[in-house]
Amino acid sequence: MTQPPKYVVGIGASAGGLEAIEGFFDHMPENDEVTFIIAQHLSPDFPSMMSDLLAHHTSRSIMTAKNKMPLNPNVIYLIPASFEAQIENHCFKLRKLHRKLAPQPISTLFESLALAYGQFTIGIILSGTGADGASSMEAIAHHHGLTIAQTPDEAKFSDMPNNAIATQEVQRVLSVSDMPNAILEYMHQPTDFHKNIEQLKPAHQSQYQEIFHLLDQKFTTNFNAYKFGTVARRIQRRMRLLNIENLQAYVAYLSNDEAKLKTLYKDLLIGVTQFFRDPEAFAVLESEVIPALFTRAKKTQEIIRIWVNSCATGEEVYSIAILLKKYADQHHLPFSIKIFATDINPEFILRAKKGQYSYREIAQVPPDLLNQYFIKFPDYYEVIPEIKRQILFTKHNLLRDTPFTKMDLICCRNLLIYITPKEQQRITDLLRFNLNIGGFLFLGSSEGLTALEPDLMATNPLWKIYKKTKRSHFPLHGITLHSNVLVKDNPPATINHPSSGSLPLYAYNAILQDVVSAGFIIDTSYVLLHSIGKARELLILPEGIPSLILTKIIIEELKGTLIAALHQAKSKLMSVVYKNITIHQNSDKERAIKMAVHPIRDVNDKISYYWIRLDFSKAITGKSQPITLSGAQNSIHQHEIITALEEELSEARVLVQSSLESMETVNEEAQSANEELMASNEELQSTNEELQSVNEELNVVNLERSRKIDEVIQAKTDIDNLIHGAEICTIILNSNLEIRIFTPAIKKIFNLVSHDIGRSLENFKHNLKFDGLMKKTKEVLKSNKPYEMEVVNQKNHWYFLKIIPYYSSQHEAVTGVVITLTDIHTTKLLLQKKEEIEKDLRLALKTGLIGIWHCDLASKAFTYDDTIKNMYDLDTLSDMNHWHQFIDSIHRDDRKRIEEAFAATATQHESFEQNFRITRSDGNIRYISCSANIHHIPASEEHYLTGICWDMTEKYWLEEKIIDAEHLNLGLDAITDGWWDWDLISKETYLSPLLKRTLGYEDHELLNSIESYEQLMVPEDLQILRRKMEKYLASHSDQPMTQEIRFVHKTGRIVWILSRRKGVLDKQRKLIRLVGTLTDITALKENARSLEKLAYRDFLTQVSNRPAFSDALLRAIARANRKQGLLAVIYLDIDDFKKVNDQAGHDFGDAVLCEVATILKNASRAIDFLARLGGDEFGVLLEDIVDTEEVRNIATRYLSSFSEPLMVNNIKISLTVSIGIALYPEHGTTEQDILKHADKNMYLAKKRGKNQFVL
Repeated sequence: MTQPPKYVVGIGASAGGLEAIEGFFDHMPENDEVTFIIAQHLSPDFPSMMSDLLAHHTSRSIMTAKNKMPLNPNVIYLIPASFEAQIENHCFKLRKLHRKLAPQPISTLFESLALAYGQFTIGIILSGTGADGASSMEAIAHHHGLTIAQTPDEAKFSDMPNNAIATQEVQRVLSVSDMPNAILEYMHQPTDFHKNIEQLKPAHQSQYQEIFHLLDQKFTTNFNAYKFGTVARRIQRRMRLLNIENLQAYVAYLSNDEAKLKTLYKDLLIGVTQFFRDPEAFAVLESEVIPALFTRAKKTQEIIRIWVNSCATGEEVYSIAILLKKYADQHHLPFSIKIFATDINPEFILRAKKGQYSYREIAQVPPDLLNQYFIKFPDYYEVIPEIKRQILFTKHNLLRDTPFTKMDLICCRNLLIYITPKEQQRITDLLRFNLNIGGFLFLGSSEGLTALEPDLMATNPLWKIYKKTKRSHFPLHGITLHSNVLVKDNPPATINHPSSGSLPLYAYNAILQDVVSAGFIIDTSYVLLHSIGKARELLILPEGIPSLILTKIIIEELKGTLIAALHQAKSKLMSVVYKNITIHQNSDKERAIKMAVHPIRDVNDKISYYWIRLDFSKAITGKSQPITLSGAQNSIHQHEIITALEEELSEARVLVQSSLESMETVNEEAQSANEELMASNEELQSTNEELQSVNEELNVVNLERSRKIDEVIQAKTDIDNLIHGAEICTIILNSNLEIRIFTPAIKKIFNLVSHDIGRSLENFKHNLKFDGLMKKTKEVLKSNKPYEMEVVNQKNHWYFLKIIPYYSSQHEAVTGVVITLTDIHTTKLLLQKKEEIEKDLRLALKTGLIGIWHCDLASKAFTYDDTIKNMYDLDTLSDMNHWHQFIDSIHRDDRKRIEEAFAATATQHESFEQNFRITRSDGNIRYISCSANIHHIPASEEHYLTGICWDMTEKYWLEEKIIDAEHLNLGLDAITDGWWDWDLISKETYLSPLLKRTLGYEDHELLNSIESYEQLMVPEDLQILRRKMEKYLASHSDQPMTQEIRFVHKTGRIVWILSRRKGVLDKQRKLIRLVGTLTDITALKENARSLEKLAYRDFLTQVSNRPAFSDALLRAIARANRKQGLLAVIYLDIDDFKKVNDQAGHDFGDAVLCEVATILKNASRAIDFLARLGGDEFGVLLEDIVDTEEVRNIATRYLSSFSEPLMVNNIKISLTVSIGIALYPEHGTTEQDILKHADKNMYLAKKRGKNQFVL
């Protein structure tokens, strides 16, 4: 099992801390005795990259801490976001941070380390904002560890180092480069001193006493009362940190600087406290003690008096006060409570009086109490005023000052374990004496009574809670007491007390000459210094802050006699004796006392003390008379008492007058200070309002920045998904052609792994059949001009290569290149296949002499291919005349019929299927078979004809000859896909076997009958055929008749058949027979549809193309001119679309264009004509426009359609468009003028910032 580390270094950092941490580990050598734990302020919304970043600066293992993970030496542990860590039994204990409170993970970790590792803890505070970690410096220092802060001038953010330094608990302020040496020096110092401090005591007693004397002189605190080991360890620790090797040098060091002495004093004082420390103890206090206090107060009709000494910064005082307030509120009792909170440290008292605590400091307060008894501020919580008014905070030295009396509850939980057993006993005696009967004594869990006193009962031994059951005797142990001084208040005028409680040796010698029943030693101001025997039975301590002037605390029966005796002894400078003084004590029996007052002189024969001797006797023998040991005459007892009292009264009046004058002066100063405070308060109020305004502005800015960050995060996520989802091969190089980053897909080209980042790409081979890759890359880097081409790899897989410059964030300089390889293999194969199909189609059309044409029925605009041009012998006249030339070329005998057929097709939308003759310009006649259909332009009222023409001259003549031939069937089979013969006289019908096979049947499967033939036709075509046959039979014509008929093949598919029929007349020119042929034109139909689609449809987006848009615009201009109406052209371009192609590839760009076309369709009106004009440009033709406002509304609708991100191939992408608008006739009367103006306005919209339209 791995041994736990000897030393643990806690590192706390926030803003700007990354560089400091990296610099620290750059200088920290390997050491198997040390473990490092790093606590930072991390956002839970972002993954931490600290482990990866720090790995470049240390070879140590870096691990993210987990719950119950053991600590191993020479490892760096990172505290994860949203967690704070503590150490128990050399293992991590993680818990979730309370996000509603200001998290302080650094302080939590450091305090835990101080408890777990003591002097082997090293705490380091680096750059950061706020005060996290500052409070924990004291915990580490008090457990003898090392505390270090980064030099504020070096820290990017100096708040955390400055706040730590302000605690005066930071022992070293260093740059990060100097910290490792300081840590190694601390680790290598001898530790013998820690093992046995007591061994150094005899040899260095005098030096320690000199230090104690300096502290006592400055701060009136006698550290001889503290356990020597505790104090000596802290002194020795300060010496080590200051590199002072011996005590004598340290004494000299302290003697020259009060600030250094104060630092040592603060280090020796231990202020360990928190709210509800030991919750189980406070639960007992709440359930047992507090109800008893209120019950007693109700019986005695007195307020509850509580004394909390060694209160530190007040958490424990307020914990008790809150429980008292809670009980009073729950039981509807008056909150009649007075709490005295004392501590020797005035800075603690000042802090406690404010009652303000950070979010971390109130973490132990239950939520219900926190909401009810605290006021929340932005950075802290404050105790409510109602509780603060009941507490009196004052500086008080329990080892020296006068105790508070008549208490119902006394708490002493932070002192006894640090002082000597003798002082422990003396203080506990003092505390229990000042408890009321029925009151409680509450000690710390590590403290307690050495032996249970007869007047105390342990109500809860575990948590050291005791109850006073009977009266105590006054404990006098030779202590000198001073009056309390309230913080920030001027001390009241009092009699000057001696500064030391030690009794001179000559006074003890004089006292010990006699053995007495009771006695007192007082100074010349009558302040009690020492007691002998049963003296405590003759004393009564008053309520409140007690006085130790003997004449005020002695019982009433002896007070007058004592005053008279002291007056005589003081005035006559001799001893005075009174006998038979009658007193009553604990019974109705009288008791006689002999009192003797002896002045005690010092070596200069000056009276410094008085020895008051009291002897008890069982019977009274006579009246009390004064007797002088020097033989002086007795005086009248009553007269002496009155005289002494008059003198004391006179002195008291002078003292009162002096106090009144002092109080008037203090009152005037207080009034002046109050006026200044009121003026300051007004200024602060004004400043607060200004700060509030600034705060609101900052909140707005913060919200804007937060949203901007969200947008950046979303954009990054989009790009990440785009790159990985599209599987684009991308690699980014710096200016030295070293790899900065690459996508996983690049491994198809280069064999790269993550460790190759930073290496030059020239060191790697690729699998492309392109040797100039690096050469072209260098050219792009030099010229800043992109380069692109199609390349193929060794396996003949096609890619689109693009090399572009990589610009800095401000687009100011080229700092590298981006190489992108887009997989176009599938697209390449499809294009090759498409070219082959189109080639085959062109060949088929050319071989079959089939031409395609288009005619706008409204404008008569006519377009055609080269086959039609050759077939009709058309010239190069304008488009508007081609339709007329097309009609004029028809034989005059057929022209009227064809014109009527075209007219019927245009009005009734029936298919046009006619055979006719044409007369070419050279006079030749050609037989033409023509089929055409009406097509409706989407979102328009316009219709156009698309037709095919087949030159059937040779076939026609052949058929004529074959029909007259004897073996007609053989000839027809040779040139057709079947034929039929119908005898109109006998009704006999013949269907050739080839005809049946064309329709999927064998000869025996289909009867030779007209019914069998007609039942295979599509019903709609059968109805047309019957109508035409009726007319044909009625006409008795022998002219050929042609019709395209759809048949249902045996397999269920539709077969397009070109049926030609011709009548046979007898000599009387009567129709007696019909003969017909069938030609399968299914493939021709499909080719025609494909060609039609290719001619007027955009292959990618399936919307109309530019030729269709031009035709539509010409027709729209003609209509607008006739109607004197208004029309508009919208020219729309996708903003920055080139970046989409460059970054995501052309395949993804094509998918984006399809999605844009769909969006524009949905946003357009039903009558609008949409077309892709080329690239990422679209056009929309708007007709029936009322006014320009309607055009603006439509353009706004297009812009709004792109306000939300598009979902393309499961990837979100945000696009905007720029729109240019042109109006007819305002911006032009021709197609070219209108398109040119719209295009100009579109570029103007881009220039103005994009995502807008210009009209």
